[in-house]
Amino acid sequence: DNNKEELFYRSKLFAIKDAHRKIIAKFETDYPKYFEMKYKENKITANLIRSQIDKKNALRSYYLGDTLLTIFTLTKDSTVVEEVKTPLNFNKEIENYRKLLTSGYKSDISKYTKEAFRMYRFLFPEDISSEIENLIIIPDGILGIIPFEALFTEEYTGNIETFKEYPYLIKKLKIDYFYSAGLYSRAILSEKEKSDAQTDWIGIAPVFEGGNVSYNGKTVSELPGTVDEINEISKLFTDKSLTVEAKMRNKASEEFIKSYDLQDCKYLHIATHGIVNSETPELSCILLSESKTAKNDGVLYSGEIYNLKLNADLVVLSACETGLGKISKGEGIIGLSRALLYAGTKNIIVSLWKVSDESTSKLMIDFYDKLLNKNKEDITLSLHQAKLDLIKEGKYAHPYFWSPFILIGK
Repeated sequence: DNNKEELFYRSKLFAIKDAHRKIIAKFETDYPKYFEMKYKENKITANLIRSQIDKKNALRSYYLGDTLLTIFTLTKDSTVVEEVKTPLNFNKEIENYRKLLTSGYKSDISKYTKEAFRMYRFLFPEDISSEIENLIIIPDGILGIIPFEALFTEEYTGNIETFKEYPYLIKKLKIDYFYSAGLYSRAILSEKEKSDAQTDWIGIAPVFEGGNVSYNGKTVSELPGTVDEINEISKLFTDKSLTVEAKMRNKASEEFIKSYDLQDCKYLHIATHGIVNSETPELSCILLSESKTAKNDGVLYSGEIYNLKLNADLVVLSACETGLGKISKGEGIIGLSRALLYAGTKNIIVSLWKVSDESTSKLMIDFYDKLLNKNKEDITLSLHQAKLDLIKEGKYAHPYFWSPFILIGK
């Protein structure tokens, strides 16, 4: 009987494995870009990556094992491997740290100032060389839900309510994120193919006035601040005689995104609600205006983003919790960002948690101002400086406001 049962399951397993092999072969022929991104073993060596990095950059990749955290740091001249013992309840620790980071309670702020330094010492057993100015971080698993910029590089003994004085890591380094060394290496190679844009900037904001839009039975909150955000950024571009398309309220529709030739757009800015579904990443989505058609329900799912054809230098999701996705071993943050990279975007700015639209607008307008008028379109530097401005100014210096906005890309 046992033999029969074993035989039954063996043949079942064989059939499933065969079906799996066939579907991957189908991906390879029908969806070569997806196959390349997900399955292909590209031989990316440390030497290749080091040859692509300049003197002031370091690539830092984290790998979470069962008991050890292994950290690989590549610079132009060296490869350093560090190992740290991970506490048993490490996932819980990261989740708690993230809660402290997003809380306004005095007791939580006090705990955050201690945790931010303790966590830094764990994630940076040795300080990064002072010659390094840019750090590209490849987080693993649960590490993808925290912004490294808000870690403290030393103990803080000052007034805990003077947030702008905190010794944030962002004061020492510019930080970008990526998903894998292989994707990073390919991104550097594709950087040479600059987009030949017809439209310099497209801004999309459904606003959701009257709060009468619902998603999954829940009413979606209005985003009045996004109107000023779109108008002010538009003006920055038109002042430089650059071409813009601003689509607000009903015009910010799913139909527009799917029918407009987005391949011709250099910067795409979407100010709306992003919904992350951690259990089923393909149901993660961006909410657009209510103008529904037979084909479009006003919800742009990550599966639909894969089918867009983008060639943008940057997509900004000035939205709520767009950067999060399912946290699974070796996968990091899946969700919307990976779909956008697949669709052809070179860089993405996303947020790791919900932020008030007033401080977000301020950060975004400042970011574009720097990008166009000061930094010769250096995305990393412009976002870095816009965050530092928010900190210096004081009103939004708490990391809850500025640290969730991360740049994924090169």
